[in-house]
Amino acid sequence: MSTPTRDALETVNLQGRAEFDEATDLYRRVFGYQGEEYAINPMLMGGIVANGGSAVGVRTPSGKLVGFAYGFPGYTGGEVYHYSQAAVIEAGYQGQGIGRMLKFAQRDVALSHGTEKMRWAYDPFYARNGHFNLDSLGAVGRWFKPEFYGTPGSDRIVVEWNLAAPREARESLTPAPTPTVSEESWGHILRDGKSAWVPIPGNVTVDVKEYPPELAAIRAAFVASFGELFADGYELRSCVRVDSETSVYRLERA
Repeated sequence: MSTPTRDALETVNLQGRAEFDEATDLYRRVFGYQGEEYAINPMLMGGIVANGGSAVGVRTPSGKLVGFAYGFPGYTGGEVYHYSQAAVIEAGYQGQGIGRMLKFAQRDVALSHGTEKMRWAYDPFYARNGHFNLDSLGAVGRWFKPEFYGTPGSDRIVVEWNLAAPREARESLTPAPTPTVSEESWGHILRDGKSAWVPIPGNVTVDVKEYPPELAAIRAAFVASFGELFADGYELRSCVRVDSETSVYRLERA
């Protein structure tokens, strides 16, 4: 049987213990988590949803849950926002716009509670995620958090998405021209006027624990470059592919 198209998929707000159990099962299956310490508590999910949080899903026409995301209200430095903790997509359903559907479903929940900003964290070494967050959605990478989860390799960018902005506003922008890059420049800073660029491998898919030494070295250089640029007041604006092997981040001063 063929995989349903995006038009046949449906976003839903998840409610009740049965749906929360279904979502937590999908979460553990997609990430391959075995230990209880990595599980999502369905009872906690109910509390999150009852108090301004989100638990959204994407279902096929047959009712199968193939995507799930959840988040909760956040408050930092006087700013209120919706924090998207995690989003997962069933294997075999990648590339059908499900990630976008989940984010916009969370956007609807946040706006329904009067919240006009959303934040989430992602690993910037995965160029595909960077392009989706920055270029497809139009979020801005505002903070760099080395070892965000307290473990080596858990370096994260925290992005902020303006939920009140029209969807088309970001998509209509003309991409900025990219500098000439090579594999030798991976992880290092290139400067061009007011912009700074950091090239990275464009096809990284392995977990940080499985990096070969050469890739680990590139990531170390990349982390150092981001640390320097964010300390100097830069923010992430874009991540685009420049050739079959390389993607490049564009940063500008806030």
